[in-house]
Amino acid sequence: MQLSGAGTIDNAGSYGFVLTGFDGKVAGAKLSDKARVKIWNRSTGAIIYDSQMNATDNAAPTIVLGGGTINIKK
Repeated sequence: MQLSGAGTIDNAGSYGFVLTGFDGKVAGAKLSDKARVKIWNRSTGAIIYDSQMNATDNAAPTIVLGGGTINIKK
């Protein structure tokens, strides 16, 4: 699952974001849920934060969630 959008930081600027989530049970396996967050300045393209620096935007998330769950419903 991947969500993207745009917003401001402290009511200023124009920033894009992408949040990618992986439900470890989607394929019937008992894998860990994972996530990725990337935020960038839409005007300059400068990356503000990326939990997987230098990975492509469609790369599979690698950060294992330590609590909570991701449930993807079809």
